[in-house]
Amino acid sequence: MMIGVTLLIGGCASLEPTTSAVESGGSSHTATPDDTGDSSSALPGSSTTTDDAADLTASETDGAGDRPVTALQPDIIFNYLLADIANRRGDTTTSLDALERLATSTDDPVLIRRAYRSAMRVGNAAIALRMADKLEAAGEEAVRVGFARAQAHLLANDADLAKEVILELLRQYPDERERIFNNAAEVFSRQPVSADYLDAMQTLADAYPEDPHGFYALAYLANRSSDSVVLDQAINRTLELDPDWEQAAVVKFVHLLQIGQGEDAGMFAGTFLTANPDAVQLAERYGRTLAASGDFEGAYRQFRNILRVDPDNSDILIASALIQMQLEHWSDARKLLLRHLDLNPDNDETRMLLARAAYNRKRYDEAIKWYAGVRDESLVFDAQVRIADALEESEGPERALEHLTSLVPISKDEEVRLLLAQEQILRSMGRLQDALALIDGAIREIPDDSDLLYSRGLLYAELDQIEQHETDIRRVIELDPDNAHAYNALGYTLADQTDRYDEAYELIAHALELAPQDPFILDSMGWVQYRLGDLVKAEDYLRRAFTIRSDAEIAAHLGEVLWITGSRDEARSLWQEALKAHPDNVILLDTLKRLEMP
Repeated sequence: MMIGVTLLIGGCASLEPTTSAVESGGSSHTATPDDTGDSSSALPGSSTTTDDAADLTASETDGAGDRPVTALQPDIIFNYLLADIANRRGDTTTSLDALERLATSTDDPVLIRRAYRSAMRVGNAAIALRMADKLEAAGEEAVRVGFARAQAHLLANDADLAKEVILELLRQYPDERERIFNNAAEVFSRQPVSADYLDAMQTLADAYPEDPHGFYALAYLANRSSDSVVLDQAINRTLELDPDWEQAAVVKFVHLLQIGQGEDAGMFAGTFLTANPDAVQLAERYGRTLAASGDFEGAYRQFRNILRVDPDNSDILIASALIQMQLEHWSDARKLLLRHLDLNPDNDETRMLLARAAYNRKRYDEAIKWYAGVRDESLVFDAQVRIADALEESEGPERALEHLTSLVPISKDEEVRLLLAQEQILRSMGRLQDALALIDGAIREIPDDSDLLYSRGLLYAELDQIEQHETDIRRVIELDPDNAHAYNALGYTLADQTDRYDEAYELIAHALELAPQDPFILDSMGWVQYRLGDLVKAEDYLRRAFTIRSDAEIAAHLGEVLWITGSRDEARSLWQEALKAHPDNVILLDTLKRLEMP
C-alpha cells in the first residue's frame, strides 16, 4: 500500500496551466502542498509523494526529449514564433490560436500538451477538450488523458461530467484506483471553492466502499475545504477499512489535536502504537506533542521507541538529547549527542550541546574541549565566551576574565555579549563597583542598549540604589514593552527592598501575563504575596516555581514561607538540599541567618 495522498507536481493531475517555454521562455513548476498538517494546505499528517503519470501541466523544457519532434516547416516556425511573441505581449488569444494550429497540423505530443496548457490558462475549455482528444489519439497514457478531460470539464463548470470521467477511470483501471482517487482529490482541491466538490468526491469514494484510498482522498479534500465533519467521518472510515494504515492514523491524530481534543488524540495514539510499535511517524508526532505540553518523560518514551526501530534517526537523536537535558539527565544526553555527532561530524550545534552537558556534569575541561572545537562562524564567538564560564569554575574568575579580555568582538552584539560576560564574573567576585564602572562605560559608548541597562539596573539593586535601579529598568520597559524580565526585576526589587507592595504586585502580574511559566516570575509573585500577607497564595506560587526549577533563591523563599506557616521540618529539608547544591548562594545564606537557622 502506498502511504499518503499522491500529490503530483503541477497538480496531479491538477491540470492548471503551467507556463511553458513557448509561453514564457523558461521552465517552471507548480509547488505541491507540504505535510505539516496545516488546514489550509495538505491533509494533516499526510505525506506527499510525486508521480507525474497524470500530469500534463509540467514544463516540457527539460531535456531534448521534451522538444517538438516535428520537422521545422516555414508555417510551423511562423506559428511557433507567433505563439511565443503574442504570449509575451499579453495577447493570449492569438498565442492560443497559433498553438492550436501547431498541434492540429503536426500531431506532435509536445505541442499538443502546450496547447492544452495554454487553453487551460486562457480559460478555453473547448480547445482544452480538443487537445485532450488529440493526446489520446497520439497515444498519451489513459489516466493522464482522463484527468486532462476532467480538468477541462471543471473549467467549463461541469462537475458532473468531470465526475463521470473519473468514475470511468476507476472502473476501467482497478489497479490504478489509489492514484486516481488521490488525483481526483487534488484536482477538486484546486478549484476556486473546493468545498463545492465534496459531494463529488464522496460519490467517488462511495462507488468503492471497501477501498480505503477513496475515503483517505475524501479526508484530504475535506481538510483542504475546512470541513471537519466530513474529514472526521472519512478518516474514521479509512481506519475501519485498514486499521493499521499509519499515515491515516497520523491524519486522525493531528485532526483530533486541531479540533481541541488533545486527550482523545493521546488515547488514540497510544492504542495505535501499542498495536503498531513500528509506526515511527505517529510516534514522532505524538512525542513532539507531549514535549510541547511539558510531558518530557512521555515524549522521551516515544522517541526511545523510534530509536529502537531507527537508531540512526538524527532528528530523533537530537530531540531525545534535548529532552534529557531538560530533565537534567546529563549522562544520557551526552550518549545521544555523541551518536548524533558520529552521524553529523560537522554539526557544531551538537558540540555546543555536548559542552553544555559536560559543564553541568562539572567536567569543565571536557566542556572547554568541545567549545574550542566549534568552527561554525555563527557559533564561534558564543563558544569562546562560554569557555570563560568553564574557566571560572576550573581555574578561577581571574583566569576567566583573562580569557574574555583576549577576545575581539566584530559587531555591536558581540561587544555587548562580551561586556555582560565580564560583568557577570565581576559580580560573582563581589566586585560590584568594578562591574558598575564597566557597564557605565559601555552605556556611554552604546546608549539605550536594553541589555546593558538591564544589567546596570540589577547592579544598582544589589547596591541598594533603588532610585537608580528603577530609572534603568523603567527605561528598559520603554525600549522593550514586552520584556517580562524587566517588569519582574522592578517588581521583585520593590517587593523585597521597599514597602511598595501593591505597585510591585502590578508589575509582577504583568510579567506573569507575558511569561506565565517562567519560574523566576512565579517566584517573584510568591514573594510579593508573602509580603502582602497571603501565605496560601505565596506557598502555591513558590511551589509551582520550585517544581519548574529547583533554584537556590526559590528554595530560600519557599523555605521561609514554610517556616512561617509552621512546616519547619519541610523547610529545613528544603534548605539543606539547596545548600548542598549551592553552598555559597547569598540569598539562601542571608535567609538562614535572618531566621537564625544554625
